[in-house]
Amino acid sequence: MPVISLKAHFDGQQIRLDEPFELPRDASLLVTILSPSTSEKERQAWLALSATGLSSAYGDTEPDYSDVLLTERRGKATTGTKKRTKTTPQRRDAKRVKP
Repeated sequence: MPVISLKAHFDGQQIRLDEPFELPRDASLLVTILSPSTSEKERQAWLALSATGLSSAYGDTEPDYSDVLLTERRGKATTGTKKRTKTTPQRRDAKRVKP
Protein backbone atom coordinates (compact mmCIF):
# COMPACT_ATOMS: atom_id res chain seq x y z
CA MET A 1 0.00 0.00 0.00
CA PRO A 2 1.42 3.46 -0.87
CA VAL A 3 2.23 5.93 1.90
CA ILE A 4 -0.48 8.59 2.19
CA SER A 5 -1.15 11.46 4.61
CA LEU A 6 -4.71 12.06 5.74
CA LYS A 7 -6.13 14.82 7.92
CA ALA A 8 -7.87 13.64 11.05
CA HIS A 9 -9.01 14.90 14.44
CA PHE A 10 -9.58 13.46 17.90
CA ASP A 11 -13.19 13.76 19.07
CA GLY A 12 -12.38 12.98 22.70
CA GLN A 13 -12.74 9.22 22.33
CA GLN A 14 -11.57 8.21 18.85
CA ILE A 15 -9.35 9.44 16.06
CA ARG A 16 -11.63 10.34 13.13
CA LEU A 17 -10.54 10.87 9.54
CA ASP A 18 -11.66 14.24 8.12
CA GLU A 19 -12.18 12.75 4.66
CA PRO A 20 -13.42 9.30 3.63
CA PHE A 21 -10.71 6.73 3.00
CA GLU A 22 -11.00 2.95 3.05
CA LEU A 23 -8.35 1.42 5.28
CA PRO A 24 -7.62 -2.29 5.12
CA ARG A 25 -7.99 -4.20 8.39
CA ASP A 26 -4.81 -4.13 10.53
CA ALA A 27 -3.20 -1.42 8.35
CA SER A 28 -0.08 0.05 9.96
CA LEU A 29 -0.56 3.71 10.86
CA LEU A 30 1.71 6.48 12.10
CA VAL A 31 -0.11 9.16 14.08
CA THR A 32 1.46 12.62 14.48
CA ILE A 33 -0.04 15.03 16.98
CA LEU A 34 0.14 18.64 15.77
CA SER A 35 0.28 21.52 18.20
CA PRO A 36 -2.63 23.81 17.30
CA SER A 37 -1.16 26.89 19.02
CA THR A 38 2.16 26.65 17.16
CA SER A 39 0.49 25.89 13.84
CA GLU A 40 -2.00 28.74 14.22
CA LYS A 41 0.70 31.22 15.26
CA GLU A 42 2.87 30.22 12.30
CA ARG A 43 -0.10 30.44 9.93
CA GLN A 44 -0.96 33.92 11.18
CA ALA A 45 2.68 35.03 10.78
CA TRP A 46 2.76 33.79 7.16
CA LEU A 47 -0.57 35.48 6.41
CA ALA A 48 0.69 38.79 7.84
CA LEU A 49 3.91 38.57 5.83
CA SER A 50 1.98 37.75 2.64
CA ALA A 51 -0.45 40.63 3.20
CA THR A 52 2.43 43.06 3.73
CA GLY A 53 4.17 41.92 0.54
CA LEU A 54 0.99 42.04 -1.53
CA SER A 55 0.01 45.49 -0.28
CA SER A 56 3.51 46.72 -1.12
CA ALA A 57 3.44 45.20 -4.62
CA TYR A 58 -0.16 46.08 -5.50
CA GLY A 59 -0.80 49.11 -3.29
CA ASP A 60 -2.23 52.43 -4.43
CA THR A 61 1.22 54.04 -4.46
CA GLU A 62 2.67 51.41 -6.83
CA PRO A 63 2.54 52.52 -10.49
CA ASP A 64 0.77 50.40 -13.08
CA TYR A 65 3.30 48.91 -15.49
CA SER A 66 1.40 48.29 -18.70
CA ASP A 67 2.80 46.29 -21.62
CA VAL A 68 3.12 49.49 -23.64
CA LEU A 69 5.26 51.17 -20.98
CA LEU A 70 7.50 48.11 -20.69
CA THR A 71 8.12 47.86 -24.43
CA GLU A 72 8.80 51.62 -24.66
CA ARG A 73 11.46 51.43 -21.94
CA ARG A 74 13.17 48.41 -23.50
CA GLY A 75 14.44 50.39 -26.49
CA LYS A 76 15.77 53.35 -24.47
CA ALA A 77 19.16 53.26 -22.77
CA THR A 78 19.05 54.44 -19.16
CA THR A 79 21.84 55.40 -16.80
CA GLY A 80 23.91 52.38 -15.80
CA THR A 81 22.60 50.05 -18.51
CA LYS A 82 23.91 49.10 -21.91
CA LYS A 83 21.79 48.80 -25.00
CA ARG A 84 22.16 45.32 -26.46
CA THR A 85 23.71 44.95 -29.88
CA LYS A 86 24.09 41.88 -32.05
CA THR A 87 27.59 41.33 -30.65
CA THR A 88 26.39 41.42 -27.02
CA PRO A 89 25.45 37.85 -26.02
CA GLN A 90 22.16 37.32 -24.22
CA ARG A 91 21.71 35.04 -21.27
CA ARG A 92 20.08 31.77 -22.27
CA ASP A 93 17.37 32.08 -19.61
CA ALA A 94 16.46 35.65 -20.60
CA LYS A 95 13.06 36.02 -22.24
CA ARG A 96 13.02 37.85 -25.52
CA VAL A 97 10.35 40.51 -25.91
CA LYS A 98 9.31 41.64 -29.36
CA PRO A 99 8.79 45.42 -29.59
